[in-house]
Amino acid sequence: MGALGLLGLQLRKKAIARRRLEGALAIVNTEIDRQSNALQIRKLQLATPDHYGTINLAKWQKEIGYFCESRLLTFLTGNGLGDQWPLIAAQTAQRVDAIASAEPSRDSTSPQFVSDPRTFDPRMDPIDYERHCAFLLQQAGWDARVTQASGDQGADVIAERRGQKIVVQCKLYGQPVGNKAVQEAFAAKEHQRAHVALVASNAEFTPSARQLASTTGVILMHHSQLAQFRI
Repeated sequence: MGALGLLGLQLRKKAIARRRLEGALAIVNTEIDRQSNALQIRKLQLATPDHYGTINLAKWQKEIGYFCESRLLTFLTGNGLGDQWPLIAAQTAQRVDAIASAEPSRDSTSPQFVSDPRTFDPRMDPIDYERHCAFLLQQAGWDARVTQASGDQGADVIAERRGQKIVVQCKLYGQPVGNKAVQEAFAAKEHQRAHVALVASNAEFTPSARQLASTTGVILMHHSQLAQFRI
């Protein structure tokens, strides 16, 4: 009877441990799903190409840690399950990254969002995106203006600095940017008699766009690089 009683106690402990683990996973997974849109947008904002075109994930990995500790662990602790975190931390971080890697749903364009040209957001208005590109060039010392009202033959932004003039095509895309943007930027450069033409985008560029850019001299870049752009 003693052996049976000990076995029963061990089984009850295992059952309790399993229920606590399952409860902890349910709490964190529910919150991850609830925050999926916000996580997807944050990854788009933070997982950006560096100056060499390599996707830099350092900021995004830091954001995962912040979300897990400030949000998920707080929820677990509040439910008396904080001791379960070491058991689920690794798989939870992987799930956060997997959920964030999906495309944001159309609900992300809800009326609550307010587009601000000073801050990039993939939901922002395309005209505000052009203003954002001009804002970044201004940070680099350029006298930059948006041409939306006048429509200067394909140039969304015209900027001047120390006698040099550049034209910029700004493409807020959810897919790779193709040849047309390169052609428009090159035509704008010729029309404006500018020194350099650029296409700035939040997205990647197609192989054919890169090939055309290499023969026309049009510079392709992620918009974040505008803040340090020099000729």
